[in-house]
Amino acid sequence: MGISQFTMAFSFIGLAFIPSGYIHFALTLYVLAIIGSACNSVGYYKSLSFSCGVYTAKVMTWISFLNAIVLFSLPIFKTIIASDDREEDWRILFLSAAIIGIIAVIVYICTVRVDLRPWAQQLLKSRRPSISTICSISPPDLKTKKNSLNSLGSIVINN
Repeated sequence: MGISQFTMAFSFIGLAFIPSGYIHFALTLYVLAIIGSACNSVGYYKSLSFSCGVYTAKVMTWISFLNAIVLFSLPIFKTIIASDDREEDWRILFLSAAIIGIIAVIVYICTVRVDLRPWAQQLLKSRRPSISTICSISPPDLKTKKNSLNSLGSIVINN
C-alpha cells in the first residue's frame, strides 16, 4: 500500500512542478498516478477483507459511498482553488493532494493491523457451517492406536 500511495504522491508532485509545455511527460506522470491509485485500491481492499471477515461487503459499501462523495466534491474544490486555470493554482491543487496522500499513508503504515477484528469474529446466523466446523479431528488414542474423526467415524492406524 505504501509503495502505490507514494507513487501517486510523487506523480502529483511531478505534475505540480512540470512546465505546461511538457505534455507527454505530464501524461506519463498522470498514468503513473492512476496506476498507483489502482494498486492502492487493490491492497487496501485485500487488507480490508482480512480484517473485517464476514462484514467486508458492508464496510466496502460504506467506503464506496465515501469515495463517491469525494469524487462529487472534487469539482467544487477545483472551482474554489483553480478557477482561473493558472499554473500556480494547479500547483497548489497537486501539492495539496500529494501532501494529503503522504500524511495518510504514514498514518496508515504506523497504525495498520491486518488481523481479524473482534467484532468481525462472530459468524452470521444466516451462514451455514462449513465442513471444517462440522467435522473435527481428535488426537489419536494411544491405547487403541486410533484417530477418531468426529461425526464421520474413525480411522484405524495399524503398526
